[in-house]
Amino acid sequence: MKKLFFWIFLFLSFSNAANAGLWPFGKSEKPSVKLTKVNNISVTRGMKKLSLFKEFLDTRGKVEIKGKASGGKSGLKSVKISINGKATWEECSTSNKGAFKYEFSPNFDTPYVIYLEALANNGKTNNVIKSKFTLTFSEKSSKKAVKETLADMFKAYNEKKLRKFMKHVGRNFTSEKKILERALRKDFSVLSDIDMRFTINNIVLGKNGKVSVSLTYNRRLVKNSTGLSLTDNGNTHMVFDLSKGNPMLYSMKQPLLFGLSEASTLVPGAVQGALASFFALDGSNITISNSSVLTEILPTIPNNFTGYIFNIKRTTIETNPSVFQGDFVYLGDNIVMNTGGGVRDLGVKDIDDISEAPTSGYSSTISAGLTGHTLALKLPSGKYALIEILSDIVTIPLNTLTFKYKYNKSGDRFF
Repeated sequence: MKKLFFWIFLFLSFSNAANAGLWPFGKSEKPSVKLTKVNNISVTRGMKKLSLFKEFLDTRGKVEIKGKASGGKSGLKSVKISINGKATWEECSTSNKGAFKYEFSPNFDTPYVIYLEALANNGKTNNVIKSKFTLTFSEKSSKKAVKETLADMFKAYNEKKLRKFMKHVGRNFTSEKKILERALRKDFSVLSDIDMRFTINNIVLGKNGKVSVSLTYNRRLVKNSTGLSLTDNGNTHMVFDLSKGNPMLYSMKQPLLFGLSEASTLVPGAVQGALASFFALDGSNITISNSSVLTEILPTIPNNFTGYIFNIKRTTIETNPSVFQGDFVYLGDNIVMNTGGGVRDLGVKDIDDISEAPTSGYSSTISAGLTGHTLALKLPSGKYALIEILSDIVTIPLNTLTFKYKYNKSGDRFF
């Protein structure tokens, strides 16, 4: 009785496998065919279209299509290809293991609708309709296309145009497209006066239709909550996917240029450059003690410097101690005035006891470490300020200068 049940079970197993088009040992009864590569660009599952720039053609200007076919139980007899929507067919070169290839010289203005047919020795074929694949070509240089895309992205970011920016972000963006969109919304909410520019240093064609871009950037941003401005420059990298016909953003590296509000979420790792301190500083660093005396805290930043502009009450992050936008910069060991300005130590005095700035005796720089001293500043604008050093904390690698000040916007020396 047990043997009878065993044979019934085995028969049903074979029957179900046959109905499903499968041999019980994992081989398909039906022929199958799969497109795997176009000029060494992998064709992934579900991919039905591919666009190539002229740089992706081989040195002969040809396209090579590769794939894998099977004839099922009876074996594979041949593989045929149509590149014109089944109007005509040609036979592919096929190995005894089912690997096939076919090459042709494309026209740049012609879309190629490809179908593949695997013919088994028993006369059966695959479902040809399901093999449909569209291949297009662009005569435009991929480098020119990438440059145009970057220009459009930078313009959209500067103008806070979210949709215009996001149309250049690919569906396969490595850090998730929705996270980048959320970060951009935050950027556009908390930042103003965005001015970012770029120069392409190098573009390298990679595998699977990807291109790596090295660029130099210059940017200026203002944080709305504090009036704090960031001016910096540097080098970074981005990767674009060219397989859709237009360059689509695939990934970014630190230092990040877009989605700054969530930089560490978009690109794991430490946020580089002055950006970390720029977003860390907020209004808690500035307090008003009365209508005429303000308190300010200036930290130094690794590889950068902090300055201050009195007439707009704005902290600045500087990259060059010789050329900067602040009225002065704090370098940790020195306070340096901008061109045309000067500083003079008035000694250990309370700022409330001083009502006039001197007419002379100013120098372009003064050593830090003057806690308790009040300094008179002659600003590049010709106006005057007084600052009392409340603390000058020296730590490695950061120093912090805390001071309160008086500023006379009328331009005279009296407070």
